[in-house]
Amino acid sequence: MKLSILIPTIPARASVLSRLIAEFKRQGQGREEEFEIIEYLTEPYNKDDKATWIGTKRQYCLELAKGDAVVFFDDDDTPHRNYIPLILDAWNPDTDCIGFKVACYGYANGGNSPEVMEPADVSILYRKWANDQNGFKYVRCPHHIVPIKREHALAAGFPEIHHGEDHEYSLRLRDSGRLKNEAYIDEFMYTYMFDGKKKKGE
Repeated sequence: MKLSILIPTIPARASVLSRLIAEFKRQGQGREEEFEIIEYLTEPYNKDDKATWIGTKRQYCLELAKGDAVVFFDDDDTPHRNYIPLILDAWNPDTDCIGFKVACYGYANGGNSPEVMEPADVSILYRKWANDQNGFKYVRCPHHIVPIKREHALAAGFPEIHHGEDHEYSLRLRDSGRLKNEAYIDEFMYTYMFDGKKKKGE
């Protein structure tokens, strides 16, 4: 199994990107043949230039990927300290996707409590994006932050839009009927940092 980790970002965030790549390389020592990192740098969002739209960038990364499975990271988000080995060990030839828990920061109290962690769950157990279910603040059907078999991801694809491309991709995956076999890791595998003040395109 080979995992493609896809990170679309912009040149101004190169130092943040370097930190994330260094962490993946640390985790993957001795298993370098089992994963690849594709960082795709473009100019910041420009409403008149589709090449800068996040949906377009995600699709381009997806088409570059060579792995059996693909997963997206934002440059300022944080993987579990053993993300690489846990994901690689959980995957088997019949796996369509991997579900797991996510630690979300930045949403609480209308964005006024960035230090508060709200738990989320991403799994084929859910047929929609919803809140306050099963003890989680947020639940999601599989989307870009969980590993998906590459052929399924390509079949769904990302629309050429700048906002909401993650939700659209998630629903396309759901409606494809392709995600049948899930390996679930009962850990907070991904820490998502929402910054409502971040500029468009960053």
